[in-house]
Amino acid sequence: MERIILPYSYEYIKVLELVSIIANSIYYFYFMWLFGSVFLAYYLEFIRRDDVSTFIADKVLSLPLKKLSLPIVLGVFSIIVVFSLDLVIFQDGKFLSLILINGLMSFVFILGLAFAWTYKYTYQLINLLQKSALEESSKHFIQFIQNNFKVHRISSKLALVFLTIGLFALASSFNYKIDLALFEVKSSLTSYLFNLIVIVRFLELVTLSLAISLLTTFFYYIIWQEKDFELSVNFQDRIKKFTINFGLITLLPLPLFLFLEIFLLPSRGLSYSIFLVVGVAVLLIFLIINKLNAYKKEELHSLGTYSFYVLVIIVILFATKDTFTVANSLKPSFIQISRNFVKYEEDLKSKLNISTININPEEIFNAKCVACHEFDKALVGPPYNLVLPKYENDSGKLAKFILNPVKVDPAYPPMPAQGLIPAEADALADYLLKTYKERVK
Repeated sequence: MERIILPYSYEYIKVLELVSIIANSIYYFYFMWLFGSVFLAYYLEFIRRDDVSTFIADKVLSLPLKKLSLPIVLGVFSIIVVFSLDLVIFQDGKFLSLILINGLMSFVFILGLAFAWTYKYTYQLINLLQKSALEESSKHFIQFIQNNFKVHRISSKLALVFLTIGLFALASSFNYKIDLALFEVKSSLTSYLFNLIVIVRFLELVTLSLAISLLTTFFYYIIWQEKDFELSVNFQDRIKKFTINFGLITLLPLPLFLFLEIFLLPSRGLSYSIFLVVGVAVLLIFLIINKLNAYKKEELHSLGTYSFYVLVIIVILFATKDTFTVANSLKPSFIQISRNFVKYEEDLKSKLNISTININPEEIFNAKCVACHEFDKALVGPPYNLVLPKYENDSGKLAKFILNPVKVDPAYPPMPAQGLIPAEADALADYLLKTYKERVK
């Protein structure tokens, strides 16, 4: 794999993270939207089974499959982008296991999508055949209706089964990627099937899927297409009542699942940015709950529109949280990849007789460090003569700390990240240790 993918810089890694957030946001939204719609349609048609529920099931199911471009662009294309990014980000011989797990997830998703598509069109065929049955009563025609209904029922079950497996695979693959990044991959499959964090994440995905399907149905039929939606007032009220009431129920446990997931994640995958993202997501969830309750009283379309768009932001934050967690777990690998890039760049420039730009660590020290540190005096941070001895024989460890600082001494505030690239951090670490050794002589 190293022969296929050239070394890339630290800045390119940040671009990959941004693209990963965008691709995962689209992939998560559509996958969860499709699962939630199939789940709700099956529940309404085959469990509640009254005329109003059957009508709503048809409307819920048709949205994520309204046009062929939706599953292709939002589903299949986003999967390809996400999995391609995984192969670029996870190097060092890890790509074979990723191809296997991503291939299985793609296969399950496409099967679920195919059966969902069959479920949708047999649903439409049932409605047409029921109208024609009043005029046509031949034996062959009745047999055709019965066969179509059998295909309809089987496809609904298979779509729900495969999409549920796919959603569970999505939950477990996230945990697998973190373990892969930390070189802590579990040997048995049951470790991922019956893992507490996987179960919590799966329940989190299910509740978010239902919320997406319900609020998308509410937004599309009641707010966006209100004038074109030829329904009686009674049917509109039923859709409003069902989507809003069940939407509130599915949103309520989401904050708990988010906090449980953060609590169960390995510490190396966490950072202040993840806590910030999760905190904002929880606040937005409570904001949606507040807006939906207000809509039940006032029925202002602006409240419904606001709730839907905020839900889209929550999905983006959800994808951001996952991307940051994997990136934090991979940070040591990213640092090594960046160093390989610097070496590769220097070798390439020397072969082409291009002069390289020298990094001046003293300038970096004066610009970034002197405001908070001195060698023999405590300022905002501790003096260097107390800190540097533990790094005296390991400049690489000091460079890693400079790139990703953590709070060590409770007597001082945490050091903020300085925005340096690995090559600058390496040069600064060497400069600090060299200067320290000169001063203690």
